[in-house]
Amino acid sequence: VGAFPPPQKKKARGNEGSHHAAPLRGASYDKSELPMLEEHRALLAKWLPNSFSSLHVTLLYDSARDGSSLGTLYRLNNPDLRFESDQVKLKRLGPARLLIVHELGTDHVAGVFSTEPWRHHNEGYGSGQNFVFRLQPDPKAFYWNAEENKRDDGDDAAAAAAGAALKHMLCSHEYLAAGGRATGVGVALQLDADLLDGHSSPCDTYQNEVLFSSSHFQARRVQVYGLGM
Repeated sequence: VGAFPPPQKKKARGNEGSHHAAPLRGASYDKSELPMLEEHRALLAKWLPNSFSSLHVTLLYDSARDGSSLGTLYRLNNPDLRFESDQVKLKRLGPARLLIVHELGTDHVAGVFSTEPWRHHNEGYGSGQNFVFRLQPDPKAFYWNAEENKRDDGDDAAAAAAGAALKHMLCSHEYLAAGGRATGVGVALQLDADLLDGHSSPCDTYQNEVLFSSSHFQARRVQVYGLGM
């Protein structure tokens, strides 16, 4: 953590956006895959770091298509998995990912942007460019605030880096989470192994609101999109 500076705006960014970015371009999909809505791509293009906002998005994992399994989600996010260009409909698939969760019984859609794939990892990882967001209702993005997440002055640089990484992405066999610490207290978004039971609460990492209708929710659909050229 620290290799990438956090976005200049550290507070929640809503629908207004500070610039007029073209929507993320979608790769060509089979209609049955239900691609990301154009209005959602437009919102994400406003919120993403500039180096990512002009990329194409392609669907890598969809619980409706691939089954609700954290193991399958990890497998299809594996950066070492060799995709044929016709599989992902991109010439080059990068490491950045968009995790999008649709809540059961409501219109809430929220998720996480990460600069790295979701994969089983014994420790926390991720970069300061990661952020969490809600696409609907009341669209907002919540960014990592480096100043508000400094560790005590007595901690050395290595410990500080490890502590910051732990707050971005946590991926075990039992759950995946964004924000917070290994204890699970103050997690922006967490999904269990069957990708059905979810949790969202305000956390220090992103200074976020609850992203769904309540802190405990049921997921109807989970999707992971890759970004590339």
